[in-house]
Amino acid sequence: MEDIDLKITKYKVIPVEAEGNEYGDSPVIAFWYDTTDKSGKDIIDPLSAWFASFPEGAIQDNDKNKVNKLEVAMHPDKNLVKDQMSKIKKDGILSGAIAYKLTDLTTPVKLTAYKGIGGIEL
Repeated sequence: MEDIDLKITKYKVIPVEAEGNEYGDSPVIAFWYDTTDKSGKDIIDPLSAWFASFPEGAIQDNDKNKVNKLEVAMHPDKNLVKDQMSKIKKDGILSGAIAYKLTDLTTPVKLTAYKGIGGIEL
């Protein structure tokens, strides 16, 4: 992408009541990522970068009648939550994390990256 680089650094499934999903009512899949601001624009933060890169969110294709877009869950990392909306300086890197509520534990989860909201599929 022109303005950012986003790299997923790890992911994991977190059961109910485990660290990172203490208050959830279903297991979640969590993704950790690094965002680099390549442009210096004053609008780039880790959370906005995630949704610009993955505007459809996470899909778990386990419903024969509809696209099963997963709900965003509580933030999975108490050490990163304070910087989710922090503006990133040009050439700076901030880490972020996001979690989605799983509807089952066997169907794969799909992320589709795009070149910004409304952009081409990467």
